[in-house]
Amino acid sequence: MSGLKISLPALLVLSGMVMNLTMTVGCAGDSNRRLQSMQVEPAVATAQNGHAEFTAKGAFDKSPTSVDSLPASWIVLGPGVEPPPPGYMLTEGYGTAICVVPGQKYVVVGLSPVNPNAPSSGAVPAQVWNDLVITRSTMEEGGFVAATAQMNCP
Repeated sequence: MSGLKISLPALLVLSGMVMNLTMTVGCAGDSNRRLQSMQVEPAVATAQNGHAEFTAKGAFDKSPTSVDSLPASWIVLGPGVEPPPPGYMLTEGYGTAICVVPGQKYVVVGLSPVNPNAPSSGAVPAQVWNDLVITRSTMEEGGFVAATAQMNCP
């Protein structure tokens, strides 16, 4: 019988391609899941020993619709703090804010991409950064969602 002959390396590459396609098709239902809103808890915290911890919670449009520990990028704004350049770096679970000037209040901003499969770090367009982080004039824009809390420094 003169059938098709495939070498072992070619067979492995072909198997990998089929497996990758199967995994991609199998996960297609989750690829459209989007973060709709988030909140930072606690909404107001008094720093203990010069710092406070915050957690981001997210609401998605598809199951699971609620995430109690949403990966977020944390930005602290207030006296003695220069805002970082537009960008994000997600951390798992929670963020810690540190008091820079005692007796002051700080705004803590949690920022996450709308796409839960987005890279763990990247750029944020300047106008989106300004609207979500600096002026906080909106809570969702340009593929990102933000929420704020306040930290009081005794």
